[in-house]
Order: sequence, then structure tokens, then C-alpha cells
Amino acid sequence: MKNKFEMTGFSMVRSKYLLNSCLTTFFCKIGIKLGWSGVLWFCMFPVAYLCLVSDKLFEVKDKGYTLIAEGRKFGTKSGINDG
Repeated sequence: MKNKFEMTGFSMVRSKYLLNSCLTTFFCKIGIKLGWSGVLWFCMFPVAYLCLVSDKLFEVKDKGYTLIAEGRKFGTKSGINDG
């Protein structure tokens, strides 16, 4: 990811994986196998809450299902191009 940022003129400031505990992995794999979608996902809200708590307590570093990253354009202090 860092290389992709640099190729486009950005430096990576920070990154973090979300949805990264064993419990979340378990339910994601079941959901994919069973083809969960739409209303069924909505009905699974209590499980989603448990997964979020599990992610907070038992997170696995450098691994997960969603990656968020923050970058800064080379040559700017704030990360906003003053144009």
C-alpha cells in the first residue's frame, strides 16, 4: 500500500485494519458461504456488535478485511493541496 501511495505522489501517514478478530473472520466466512445479503445481514446486528467488541479486544495486527489509510501529498504540510 505504501508503494501505491508513493507512486501517486502521496506519503502514507497512518493505516489500520478493521474487522480483524477471529470471531469476525468466522462470521464473514459463514456469511460468504451461505450467501447472506440484504435483510439477513440486518437481522445479524447483535452478531455484528459482538464482532466489533471482539475486534477491539482481540485484534490481529497487520491483518483484516478492511484497510483504512491516511496519506499526505508530497510537498504540503497539511495534506491539502493549496493549488
